[in-house]
Amino acid sequence: MLRGENALVQPPQQPPFPGQPQQPGQPQQPGWPNQPQPGWQSPQYGGPQYGGPQYGGPQYGGPQQPPKRNRQALYWSLGAVAAVLVVAVIIVLAVQPWKKSSGGVQTFELDRAITVEIRVPSGWVAREVLEEGETGVLIAPAGDNRSFAGINDDWKKLRRGESGTAIHVIVVNASSCARNSPRSWQVGAVDEDEEGRARSLQRRALWLVDGKDCARMISTDMDRSSPSSTASDLLASLAGSDAVVPRHDGTRPSIRPSGS
Repeated sequence: MLRGENALVQPPQQPPFPGQPQQPGQPQQPGWPNQPQPGWQSPQYGGPQYGGPQYGGPQYGGPQQPPKRNRQALYWSLGAVAAVLVVAVIIVLAVQPWKKSSGGVQTFELDRAITVEIRVPSGWVAREVLEEGETGVLIAPAGDNRSFAGINDDWKKLRRGESGTAIHVIVVNASSCARNSPRSWQVGAVDEDEEGRARSLQRRALWLVDGKDCARMISTDMDRSSPSSTASDLLASLAGSDAVVPRHDGTRPSIRPSGS
């Protein structure tokens, strides 16, 4: 109803949205009915918040993958370990610790499956040699580093009367023998011979190890003049003191280091 010509015309009031009471004196906000306003949070009923599950669960977009290990670093590590093992094997094969013990006892593998242990006396050394295709042990004075071939060369020189180094050595090797051979060292007498223009002393010892397989020791003292019986005397001492004991099939001889 118009009360006057200059009366203000009020715009019609729009009814409130269903379920939303009309706030007197406040305009309605644009948007969908019951749309949450900024800063509004959903009721808390123990469920997850908007934006993704909580409590450490997987986020939207798929589960997180564990970090990948550096395979290149792993390969380098494995390669380093393998290299160390190879070096260790080479060192062990070079040193051959199974041939030595703290008491001066050395173990050697001869032919015919014979193992021999030698308690090397002071002032002497023992080392493995290849004698005419057979494995043997050479016992020589300390400081005498000649090979078996070098000793043979000196033997030939001395025999021809040429200048050569005197020989005082013992060779331990395996051979066949009679079944009735002794089962401990049987030491023979010293044989003195003329070798061309030189003289030599030789002594032998024999031990039946198994069946027809024997271990034997042969000493040689040789020089252009009358040689000393250094190696011949040592052979008798080694055999008499059980400092050289052979066994068959790799069984360990019953030698104990000195002082034990």
